Order: sequence, then structure tokens, then C-alpha cells
Amino acid sequence: MRANGIRFVLGGLVTALLITGCGDSGDDNAASSGAIGGNSAEVAQGEKAPAKELSRKCPAKVTTGVRPEGAPVDDIVGIRSGMSFDDVSWLLECRDDVPIINVADKWTIKQNYDVPTRQIIRASDGGLCSGQDIARDMGSMSSKTCDDGGYKFKPVKNITQQIIVAFNGMPGEEKAGAVWRRNSFPEGESPAIDTLVQSLSGKYGAPHVTEKDRRGITNLVWIYDLLGRPMPKSSRDWGNCNLSINASFAQSQRWSAGCGLTIKAAIAPTYGNELLAREMSMGIMHQKNFYEEGEAFERALQVAYEARKKDEAAGAATAPDL
Repeated sequence: MRANGIRFVLGGLVTALLITGCGDSGDDNAASSGAIGGNSAEVAQGEKAPAKELSRKCPAKVTTGVRPEGAPVDDIVGIRSGMSFDDVSWLLECRDDVPIINVADKWTIKQNYDVPTRQIIRASDGGLCSGQDIARDMGSMSSKTCDDGGYKFKPVKNITQQIIVAFNGMPGEEKAGAVWRRNSFPEGESPAIDTLVQSLSGKYGAPHVTEKDRRGITNLVWIYDLLGRPMPKSSRDWGNCNLSINASFAQSQRWSAGCGLTIKAAIAPTYGNELLAREMSMGIMHQKNFYEEGEAFERALQVAYEARKKDEAAGAATAPDL
């Protein structure tokens, strides 16, 4: 969806239904490949292969997406815009805290014309849901045990760590453009919210905005202009750029061609103690880059589709009458 240089997607399962229901190939498994593919280790049905079967050694040796000298820090756990699909998947494979890895073929694109696209990687901990878990969820009108991410990922339960990376680009040319992370802290192991704020400030610099909402969630925001400079709140673009990505991937996401790097973090307090953290979510995106790369991606898909149709028509015209 786009309007006046702005693109957005709705959050969670609603997004998946909106995107996968619009003119795709009709393949019931189209929303998730269930494996990383490429030069990465095989990940059957969303379950990470044992370390001894990995095709690449750890630690990962990243070759793409190097941050320019002097540019703002823009990574989450070492994953940043510009990295190739293979480098991101390699980094995730080498982490011990997110062993279950899934890939979805579509996120922002409505259809991929049967091109084997890879737009989202989700890596998490937790346990794979059993058939009984899934059946119980289907019969429940309240809370759900299993989380499929809204993209037909292998359902997982008890997730406490999750990393999601969004890509644009044709197969083999995918580039990471946005990263999200969610940490849920076990009872009795909740860090102080002030400690998390200090850690985030130590990595990304002093937040451009720090505020607490009516739910008690501490929100931190960093917004940069197109030249990589901190954007003052007095800027006419501030409001538009602030109404952008959310710290939680499950929420609606929005990005604009007129905005630069945006970082958001949200720290939720524990129930009954507003000084300790129950959960922390983060999101990072260079909005202009992601917008332009998304536009180029959709054009490339359309060109590939039209070329294939032309070839098919030419083949049918020259086929002998048998």
C-alpha cells in the first residue's frame, strides 16, 4: 500500500491475510518456504538443523552491508540494512538463542508471480507446537498458545526471543531493509528499565525522544534526516517520520521516502512493578532506502512476469500442430 511517497502494512495476521489473498499463485504454502535455502543450512519445517549439519562455520563472516564511517549506529545484534540474505541467515544460524528459523516469501508485495521470493526471516526460541496445541488454539476464543507470526510459519510456543528481518530484491539479490527484535524476560529475571535505557543510549546515543505512555511503556525514538543528521522536533518532517515503523513487528508499519534512519524501542514494565522490564521490543529502518528498494523490487517482479508471458506466447505461436 502506498500514498504520496508513503508505504505501510498492517500488523500481524491481518497483514498476512491482506497480502497473501491478493492474486498470488494459489499455493497454500506460498506464505512461508519453511527453509532458508540458498547457501544456508536446510531448515525443515521451520526447525533449525543441528549445528553439525550447518553448511557454514561460525562465527559468521559478513561481507555485505558495512556501515559507512561516521554514520549512526543502525544495527540490531549486528544485522543492518544492506546485508545480503545469505549474510543475515548466516548470522542467525550462528546464534544459540533463536534456533527456530522460518522464511516468508511475501510481506509488502501483493504477489510474486511464482518467483521464489524471500521477504522475511523470523528467528526465535521456544518450542514447536504439537498437533494438540494447534487444535486447542483453534477451539479457543481467548488466548492462543502457538504463534505462527501471521505468515504460516511453523507454529511456535513460549517465545521469549525473536528477531525478524525484512528484505527487498529478486532471488539472490535480496537486501535487508528493516530489523525487529523482541525480548520477553522470565519472571524473577527482569532487568531494571533504567538499565535497559542506559544500554540503548550507550549503543545508539541519547534518544531524540524518551516518553512513557499511559500503559507505563517507556518509548525511545531516534530519527535522522536524509543526510544522517538527528532530526529536530521543529522540523516539518518530524511528525511524518515519527509516524513510521513500530518497535513491535506485530503492529502496523509505515515508512516514507522523505525520512532517513529511524530507530524505536518500547520497554514494557512488569505487572505490579513499574521499575522492572517485562518485555522490550525494537525496530530499525532507513525509511527512504526501504521505500526505494521496495519500489524497485516490485518493478523487477513485473518486468520478470511480463518477460515470461512474452516467452510463453512466443513458444505457443511456434509450437507445431500435432
